[in-house]
Amino acid sequence: MAQYTMTIQQMININVNIFDFDYPIFNESYRTTFENLFIDHFLLDEIAHETIAQFKHRLKTKLNLIMPYYNKIYMSQELEQRILDNYEVTEIIDRVVTNDNIRNFENNNTRNSVNKNLYKDTPKTKTDISNFDIVTNLTKNIDDEISNNNAKENSNSKNIESYQRTMTGNIGVQTDADAIVKYWTSLRNVTLEIFENELSSLFMGVF
Repeated sequence: MAQYTMTIQQMININVNIFDFDYPIFNESYRTTFENLFIDHFLLDEIAHETIAQFKHRLKTKLNLIMPYYNKIYMSQELEQRILDNYEVTEIIDRVVTNDNIRNFENNNTRNSVNKNLYKDTPKTKTDISNFDIVTNLTKNIDDEISNNNAKENSNSKNIESYQRTMTGNIGVQTDADAIVKYWTSLRNVTLEIFENELSSLFMGVF
């Protein structure tokens, strides 16, 4: 039962919407939790103002002043929502691969040919020139042909390989359930700091 002004519980009993104003919050999904925790924490405390309108105005002004700062603390605790990951390793590899190809081609061709021209005055009969013993005219032609073809082909290529691999996860030092409990506890600790250090001045300090 309030002795001087009005408690949060009495305000709720008459359907007063305490948070009918906007204020910055690091995560919109946490707004309802924050407001419910506020009500539970200060439920039996009397407001340090003569009217409900004065109290709500002071509360709105206070939250809009302090929450930009505390939102950064919330976000540092939240760690970008990676509440189940307890390690992150980024591996960056740059590698240069060089391919040198040398191919040699060599062709050696040698050809020798001997041509014999034989002449003999003979009757017009079939003659085996391989059995000539005596000829009138003999001509021998020797053709030597040597060809060398050498070719050398050089080619090289350079490839640059670059990739980045990031590994995140839970290395097993804690269970997922423990990680979730630790995460929500950290948020509540920041919230409690706001209530005790920033908002308690809005309420009566006598009992």
